[in-house]
Amino acid sequence: MKQVLLIGAIQGFVLSLALFRSNNLLKKHSNYLFSALILIVSSYLLIVSQNEYFVQFPKQFLTAYVLIYLYCPTYYLYVLSITDHKKVKALKNLAFFIPALLFLLLMVSYYPLSNDELLNKLRSKDIADLVALDLTSIIVNFIVLWKSWQLIKYWKNEQAFQKTGIATFYLFQVAMVASNIAWMLFLLPQWNVVNITLPFRLEFVYLGMSGLIFLFSYIIIAKNQMFFQIVGKDTDTYKNVSYDQQELANVSQEIIKVLTATKPYLEVDFSLGKLAELTGIERFKLSYTINNSMNSSFTRLINEYRIDEFLEMVNSEQYNHFNMLGVANEAGFKTKSTFYKAFKEIKGATPKEYLKLHNGVEAKMQPA
Repeated sequence: MKQVLLIGAIQGFVLSLALFRSNNLLKKHSNYLFSALILIVSSYLLIVSQNEYFVQFPKQFLTAYVLIYLYCPTYYLYVLSITDHKKVKALKNLAFFIPALLFLLLMVSYYPLSNDELLNKLRSKDIADLVALDLTSIIVNFIVLWKSWQLIKYWKNEQAFQKTGIATFYLFQVAMVASNIAWMLFLLPQWNVVNITLPFRLEFVYLGMSGLIFLFSYIIIAKNQMFFQIVGKDTDTYKNVSYDQQELANVSQEIIKVLTATKPYLEVDFSLGKLAELTGIERFKLSYTINNSMNSSFTRLINEYRIDEFLEMVNSEQYNHFNMLGVANEAGFKTKSTFYKAFKEIKGATPKEYLKLHNGVEAKMQPA
C-alpha cells in the first residue's frame, strides 16, 4: 500500500507541474486550479504513505489533515473557472475555505500538548471540536458540490462542455457526495445521533476521495475535455492569436449560411460543438470568429436567431394555439427564465412589452 500511495503522489506532482507550466491560452485559468487540486491530493497521499511515523509526529500528521478540507472547495473553483473565470477571484468564494482556516486555528490550540497527551486525546475520542469542524466541512462540501452541479447543468448546452464530458463531471460529483455521506456517518456516532458501524475505516474514505479525484483527472485528460471555457467577450483569451481577415470573413459567412439554411438553433441543446460539426470548422476558430469578427458571443448569437424565429412564429397562424412560452420552446429556448433574460438583453424589453409595442399581438397570445 505504501508503494502505491507513493507512486500516486509522484504521478500527481508531475501532472500538477505539467499543468501549471502549460501555456495554452484557453486552458490557463483552469490549468492553475486543476493543478492546485491535484497538488493538494498528491500531498495528502504522500503524507498518508508515511503513516507509520504518526506516533512520533502526531501534530504534524494531524495538521496535514486540513488538505481534506480543501478538496471540494478547490474543485468548485475549477468548475467556476470553466464557466466564468472572472468570478473565481470573488472574495465570497473564500467563505468555502473557512472550515480549513478554523481547523488550522484549532491545531494551534493542540500544539502545546505533548505527543502522548494528543495521542491519548485521539484514542479516547475526546475531540468534539474536531468532529464539529468535520461536520461543518461536510456541509460546506455539499454546498459547493451543489453549486458546481448547478453550474455544469446550466452550461451543459453551451460551448463549455461537450456531452461526453458532462457525464464525467456528473459521475464524479455523485461519487464525491457519497464519500461525504460516508464521512458524515463516521462522525455522527460521536454526537450520539446515530449508532452505525461501517465495515471500513475512516482513512479509506479519505483515500477514496483522493482516488476519485485522480481518476476524474485522468479520465478528463484522456477525453481532452477538461478546460473548455465559456467564450464571451473576453479578448484576453485571444490576445496572442490572429487570423487572416479574409479567412475570418469566410468563416463568418459559413456560420451564417449554416444557421440560416438548417436552423439548428431550434434544438434546445444546440452547442458550439454541434456548430463545429455542421461547418467542419474547429471550435476555437468558430469562437474566435464570433467574438472578434462578428462582435458577439456564441450564446448571444444563437439567442438572436432564436428571438427572430420567435417573433416570426408569434405572427404565424400555425402557432395561434400556443402560449408565449410554448412558442419560445419551439424557437429553441429551453426554459422561461432563459428566454426572458435573453429577450430583455437583446431587445431591451420583455416579450410582452415588445409585442405590444411592435406587433400588437399580445392579446391573442396566452401568458407564458
